[in-house]
Amino acid sequence: MLLRHPTLTRAAEGGITVFDAPPGYLFTDSLAAALAKLGRRVVWLRLGPEDRDPATLLLSLMGAAKTLQPAAGSATLARMRRKPGPLNGWSPLFTHLASELSQALTGRSAIVLEYMHYLDDPALELIGSHFLPALPAGVACVLTTHRHLPREVLPTQTDFVNLEQLRVDSAAAFVTGWQSNAELFATPTPRAVTLTQGRVVALANLLEASAVLGVGFVQQVVSKAAGMDDLFARIAQAWLASENAISLESLALALELGYSHPAIVQAVFGAERPSTGPWLQPLSDCWTHLRQIWQVPLRKVIRTKQARQRDVLRRAADALASNEASDQAIELYLQVGDKVSAAKVIARVAESMMNVGQWQTLERWLGQLPASVLSDWPWLIYLAGELAVMKGRADAARKTFAATTALFSKRHDAEGACQSLLGESALAAWRGEHAYAQERAFMANTLAGVNNLPWYQGWAVWQLGCLAGTQGALDDVLAYYEQATAAATLSGDPWMAVVLPQAQAIAQQQRALRQQRDFYRQAYLAAEQAEQDVTGQYARFLNSSPGAVDNLLGVRDWLHTPLMLKIDAASKDLLGSPAHASRWWDTLLRPVGLQGQLSKLFGAPSEIAPSGSALNESIAPHDVAQPVALPPHAAADPTPSMPALQRSSESPRSSFAIYCLGSFRAHFNEQPVTGWSSQKSLAIFKYLAAHHREPVAKDVLMDLFWPDTDPEAARRNLHQAIYSLRQMFKRVQPDVQVVCFEDERYLLNPEIELWLDFEQFEAHLQAGKNLANSGQGVAAMQEYAIADGLYQGDFLAEDLYVDWPKLMREHLNASYLELADRLSDHFQRQGQYSATIAICEKMLALDACREEAHRRLMLCYYTQGQRHLAIRQYQLCAQALRQELDITPSRETVELLRRITSQS
Repeated sequence: MLLRHPTLTRAAEGGITVFDAPPGYLFTDSLAAALAKLGRRVVWLRLGPEDRDPATLLLSLMGAAKTLQPAAGSATLARMRRKPGPLNGWSPLFTHLASELSQALTGRSAIVLEYMHYLDDPALELIGSHFLPALPAGVACVLTTHRHLPREVLPTQTDFVNLEQLRVDSAAAFVTGWQSNAELFATPTPRAVTLTQGRVVALANLLEASAVLGVGFVQQVVSKAAGMDDLFARIAQAWLASENAISLESLALALELGYSHPAIVQAVFGAERPSTGPWLQPLSDCWTHLRQIWQVPLRKVIRTKQARQRDVLRRAADALASNEASDQAIELYLQVGDKVSAAKVIARVAESMMNVGQWQTLERWLGQLPASVLSDWPWLIYLAGELAVMKGRADAARKTFAATTALFSKRHDAEGACQSLLGESALAAWRGEHAYAQERAFMANTLAGVNNLPWYQGWAVWQLGCLAGTQGALDDVLAYYEQATAAATLSGDPWMAVVLPQAQAIAQQQRALRQQRDFYRQAYLAAEQAEQDVTGQYARFLNSSPGAVDNLLGVRDWLHTPLMLKIDAASKDLLGSPAHASRWWDTLLRPVGLQGQLSKLFGAPSEIAPSGSALNESIAPHDVAQPVALPPHAAADPTPSMPALQRSSESPRSSFAIYCLGSFRAHFNEQPVTGWSSQKSLAIFKYLAAHHREPVAKDVLMDLFWPDTDPEAARRNLHQAIYSLRQMFKRVQPDVQVVCFEDERYLLNPEIELWLDFEQFEAHLQAGKNLANSGQGVAAMQEYAIADGLYQGDFLAEDLYVDWPKLMREHLNASYLELADRLSDHFQRQGQYSATIAICEKMLALDACREEAHRRLMLCYYTQGQRHLAIRQYQLCAQALRQELDITPSRETVELLRRITSQS
C-alpha cells in the first residue's frame, strides 16, 4: 500500500524539504514512489550516529552517490587525503563534494537524507550551509528528522513539513488506497487511526498484518488494544507463534543492530532465511531496516538471556568484520566489552581513517580502550599521540611518543621505533628543545641505518638537516641533505627526490650569502678600526700641540704665539668651568671648520676641577647587573649580533653588549660604539668592562695606564680620559652616566644591563660540564656548541702586548681548547665532518701542535674520500711539531697515516 500525500508530491517536484516528525509518520516507500513517478534518479542515504564525524559523513555521501555514478566523490576523496579536514577545515570539502556530485546528479535527480537528527551542530551546518546550497537548482533535496532542526543552518527557501501535515485521519485512511480492504476498515478505521495517532506507517503495517493473520484477527486486536505498542505486541505475538528459535534470535539480533542481512544471519546462526514481518523495511542489496515503531513491541515479545545476547552480538561483530563492515563491527565489540577484538579491527583500519581525517571517530574509539589492551598495539598508541598533537596537547603527545618508542624497541619493531623517534624529534623541535630533537633524530637515523630502512633514514637525516638549519650550521645542512638524497634514491621516495634538490640549492645560496656577508663585515670592521686609529692620531696631535709652547717661544715671543697654543698655560681661574672652556674652544675653532668637533675627537679640556666638584660627582653603587644570555640563534653566527635585551616599557634600561673574544666591539643601546676619543679612553673602558664586578681604585688605573708619569700628571690624564668617555656616551644617552665614581674608585654604572661574550662563553662551558657529569651528553654538546660560537678569537686579541689581559687570555684559551676537543670528538662520532673540521682548524689556530686535532682532520678528510688532504694534514702536523717543539709525531698519529696510505 502506498499513500498518495500532497506533501510527498511537492517534495518530489524539487527544492529542499524537511519532514520533521516522530517515527512512523513518513512512509518512505510512498516518498520513493513519488520520486520515481517523476522519473528522478535518487541518491538515498540513511544517516547514523557515526555520521557525526564530518569525515564519516562525507564518506557516507560518497558511498550513496556511487549508486548513480561509480566515480562520484573520487576527486573529493583525493582532496581529503591531501588536506585533512580537521586541519584545513571541512566546509571546502563539503562544497567540493556537492560540486563534484553535480555531474552525477544530471537531469531529474534527487537526494534523500534520512535521520538528520543523528547529526550534531557542526555536521548539520556543513550539510545545510555548504553542501545543499552547492547542489544544482533542479535537484530535489529531502531531509527527514525526528527532532526539530535549527532553521538558521538550512537555506532560507527550505520547506518544513511538520507532524500535523503528515498525520492521517479516518477519511484519508479510507480514501488514499485502503478501499481494497474495506472489510477491515469499514468500522475499525477510526479506532486504528486513534491507536496509531495517525501514523501512516503503522496503518500500512496493519494492512500487511491483516493479509497474513486475517482481517478478523486484526479487527479483534484493534478493538482490544490499549495503545499502539500493545496493538503491535499482540500482532507480533501471533505472527511469531510459528517461528523457530533461530528466527526469533535473528530478530532479536536485528533489534540490537537496527538492521539485518542474510549473510549476517547465516554467519551467526547458520540459518538460510532470516525472520520476516511488517517490522522489516526492505532496502537495497538484501538489507532490511527495523522500523522504529516496532522496537518496543518486539522487545516485549522477544526476551533473550543477556549472556546469550552478548555471545550473539560478538559473533555478529565477527561477521561484520569479515565482510568489511569495520565501523559497525567495532561498535559492537565495544558494546559487548570485547576490547581486544575492537583494537584488532581498529588497528586494521586506522591508517585509512587517519588518511581521510576520521580523527574524531578514532579518538572516540581509542578513548574506550584500556592501557592494558593498547600496550599490545603500539601503533594505536602512536596514533593517539598524533591526534593529541593535532589538538594542541603537546605534553600528552610527548609522553605518548616516549611510550611508543619504548614499546616498539621492546618488540624489535624498527619501523615503529623510527616513527616514534621522529615524532619525538619533531615535537621537541616545535617546543624549542633543540638538543633533545637532535638526539631523537640521531637515534632514528642510526636505527634506520642498522635495520636497512632507507625511507626512515632519509627522513631522519632530513630532520637533522632542518635542525641544523635552525642553528645556522649551513655546512651541516648540506651534508645532511646529501645523505638524505642518497637514502631517498635507495627508497625511491618521489617527494624527497623533488624537494631535496630545491632545499640544497637554497642552503647553498644561503651559505654563499653568509660568506659574502662575513667578508663585508670583516672589511667593515677593518675600515672602522682604521678610522678610529686615524681619529686617535688626530686627537693626540691636537692635544699635544699646547705642550710645544716652550719650543715655539724659542722662535717666537709670547705675544705672537697663537692663543690656542697658550690655552693650557692660561690660569684656570680666568677660563672658568670646563663647559665654558669648551664653548670658548668652539668659538675659537669656528674659522678653521672645527667648531663642535673637538670634544667629539678627544673630549673637553682636562678634568681640572677640584675634588668634590661636578666632574667628580659620586653615584651610589648598586648590585651589578647580571649578564644577558646570548640568544640561541646568535651562537651559530661567526660574529654574534648584539643580544636583544628585555626592557620594561615603564622604565627602560640602557644596555651594553661587549665582545672581547677576537676583535673588540661594544654596542650601547644596540648601537655600535665608534669614535673613541683616545686609545687610553678605550683601554680604560676595556679594563672597567672586564672587571665590572668590583669597582677599580683610581690609583690602580693611574699605575696601570701611566706607570712612568708623576702622580699629578697621571691623575689629570685619568680625569681627561674618564671625562671623554662620559661625554662620548652622553651623546647617545644624555641622561645616563656610564662611568661612576665613588670612594676614589671607578666602575661602569651597575644599573646598565651588561652582556660580555667571554662571561657567556664560560657560563655555557660550565653548563656543558655540569650536563656531561649528570649523563646528559647531547644537551652538554649543545651548550659546548653555543660556547664554541661565542669564541671568536683570543681575549682582547688586539692587545697582545698589554700585560693585564694575558692571564685571562691564557685561561680562556685553555678552556676553549678543552671544549673544542670534546665537541670535535662528538661531531666526528656523529659523522658531522664539516663541523669537526671547522672546530679542529680553530684549535690549531690557537695551538698548532695539538695532535688530536690533526688526527681528527686526517680522519675527516679520509672518510670523505679526500685522502690527499689527510696526508697533507699529517705533513702540517709534523712540520708544526718539529718547528715549535723539535719532536716528531706520536706513534698513534704515524699509525693513522699508515692506515690511510695503505688503503687503495
